[in-house]
Amino acid sequence: LMIYIFSVYILTGIRTKIYDIILFLFVIAYTLASAAFYELSAGDLDFVEFVKSFVPFSVLCVFILISCSYSATPAMQTVRSLRALMQLGSIHATLLLFQFIEMNLLGSMRLLNPFGPLSKIGPYGTYYRPVMWDAVDRPNGFFSEPSAAAWFTGICLAACLSYNLITKKPVVFTAFILLVGMASTFSLSGVVNASGIIGAWLLMRSKQPVRLGRVAFVFLLAGGVVYAALAQTGRLQEYQRPGSSTYVRVIAPAILASEVLLTYPLGLPLGQWKFVASRPYFIQNEALQKNESLDNGLFVIITYLGWLGVAILLFVVKLSFYALKRKNPGALILIAVLMAIAQSGALWTPLYIIIISFAVIVVRATEKGGDDINREGLDMARNSAHAK
Repeated sequence: LMIYIFSVYILTGIRTKIYDIILFLFVIAYTLASAAFYELSAGDLDFVEFVKSFVPFSVLCVFILISCSYSATPAMQTVRSLRALMQLGSIHATLLLFQFIEMNLLGSMRLLNPFGPLSKIGPYGTYYRPVMWDAVDRPNGFFSEPSAAAWFTGICLAACLSYNLITKKPVVFTAFILLVGMASTFSLSGVVNASGIIGAWLLMRSKQPVRLGRVAFVFLLAGGVVYAALAQTGRLQEYQRPGSSTYVRVIAPAILASEVLLTYPLGLPLGQWKFVASRPYFIQNEALQKNESLDNGLFVIITYLGWLGVAILLFVVKLSFYALKRKNPGALILIAVLMAIAQSGALWTPLYIIIISFAVIVVRATEKGGDDINREGLDMARNSAHAK
């Protein structure tokens, strides 16, 4: 697989800066060094699991390298890709609404599994329900759980609002459908992501320059909305309840990451689920079953890359603020993807590889800003019309 990926990369003929190649090779060498250090110190490296995780991790790194090197995306192609993603999101949000109506009003589960045997109804085949409204079933759309459906719809919402910033075309109806679809999942991810994305969009719509204080104010305001939603749904107390979604996605991964930073500064070797499952605080549900996965991609980076992972996250946060400050429309995609990463640990699965690469390409393609891209796109559209 690695030979095939590198062959395709070479055949594309993309010119890559030597600095990017050195950085890529350093990250690969770093993961190998951390595995060697762990084997020397602990002596129980699961080599098979390491290889199974190392291969897709390397593929992710290759795709990021290609995305960072590829800067020739035409303006119209960028706009079309955003429009296609918001259209896909509208279809997904509509499916969520139909699932919610059928599940709660008609008592049927026919639409809950759109891919049949290729998909499952929620993790472990169970339906997710809100804390206070036990009578309300939660739709999952194309995914196996409502939270994943919410963050994917959030990325589509970011594409929708980015499209608005570039083209200046109204997207009220599409944005409304996406927001209602996110709300139908009754997912905390939906509330958090929608608040953050809309807050960033409002900052970029403002004629005032984007400063750190304004960013902090808007996101504090968005945090207040999230806090109010948590208080109303009774989920504020969940963070201390082992097995709850908040505990599994935030509290336990944070404790694990802090322990790893102190014990293994280079990070754990990739795929070492036995170490995760051995931690007494890392449990899955009310029956205190062990968990063998990390459901927060930000802490996955820290856990498996150690202090290098901390540096990478700080750099990405700085990059996001810089893109927001420059009012780069692609910043919304980047912010949405970062929030999605924080809500799932499947960081180097095919879906995440695609959306991370897409975010990098869009940010690079929209560096000029919405007005310049829109002007370039309109010129290309006029030339195409005259040619016909």
